[in-house]
Amino acid sequence: MCFFSCSLSTFCNLFFMKAVIAKIVRMRQKTISVYLFVPLVILLVYIWHLISKTSPALPIAFSKPGLTRWSINSTKNEFYIITMLSLYTGHKWPGYERFTVEELNERDNEYLLALESNINHPLVKEVHLFYTEEEALTVVKQQKFRNQDKIIPVKTERRVHMMDFFYYASKYLLDKTIIALNGDIVVGEGFDIIDTVKLRDNRVLYSLTRHGYQRGNCTVDNYCLDKKYQGSHDAHVFHLAQPLDHQVLLKLDYPINMWQAENGMLGVLQNDLNFTLHNPCRVLKTYHHHCSHVHKQGAHNSIKDPPYNFQHSQLAKSPPVGILLY
Repeated sequence: MCFFSCSLSTFCNLFFMKAVIAKIVRMRQKTISVYLFVPLVILLVYIWHLISKTSPALPIAFSKPGLTRWSINSTKNEFYIITMLSLYTGHKWPGYERFTVEELNERDNEYLLALESNINHPLVKEVHLFYTEEEALTVVKQQKFRNQDKIIPVKTERRVHMMDFFYYASKYLLDKTIIALNGDIVVGEGFDIIDTVKLRDNRVLYSLTRHGYQRGNCTVDNYCLDKKYQGSHDAHVFHLAQPLDHQVLLKLDYPINMWQAENGMLGVLQNDLNFTLHNPCRVLKTYHHHCSHVHKQGAHNSIKDPPYNFQHSQLAKSPPVGILLY
């Protein structure tokens, strides 16, 4: 609206100036001497200069419909996702033997939907996708996603361990804002307001608890509530200015699907690497895509068991907060 009104005002001023000049020319043609004509033209040019200077076409406070004022600057944010590809492709992994191929395919579709949603997020620059089986990567390529060029495949020799996120970021994504997340987590709203410079300079880690969502007859639980929070963290936002100590990261050399895997990671980053932890999941929203009934059967090992032997004092939690802290 401001742009339209400013443009209309400028057009009116221009039309008025042209009319005045035309009238002067007609007067000059009648008898006005050149000594009167030239000063008048100079005066009109000066007035036009003042009008142009005080009526910019795009004022500084201009914002597009649907964007708040800070969104103009915050759209400079770019995020690099690190995640894993966990497709079954019809194979029954250990612990999943009782599920049918159709059920496993449904779970695969949830992973693919999460991946597609993340590469379509306007603030996501790249998705670095860890994978172990070429067959699974072939399935991704066959989807022909609209933003498939954002996917950077990363071949690994084993399933993802917790240290892999931070080791990879230290080696390949320095001075980038990272979102490390599980394969069925989708980045949602709020990420455009992060001050990524403060995130980097203050060594802050946002370890986010997921939200739920409604899809058909399925309701996924929202854990970003005081009464639901159980130490669950599925997405981690950070920005490294320099590589992390590799010897310290070796403490996180355990599979990410173990009990208290995230809490062990939080403890190491807080106590050994001097990060400040926050969980602003009420501002930075992520969503869990898991309506299928596919869950690993049997007990998960805990990082407190051998060979990792994390002590309870080494575990950390970060309850939900409603503001961005640095």
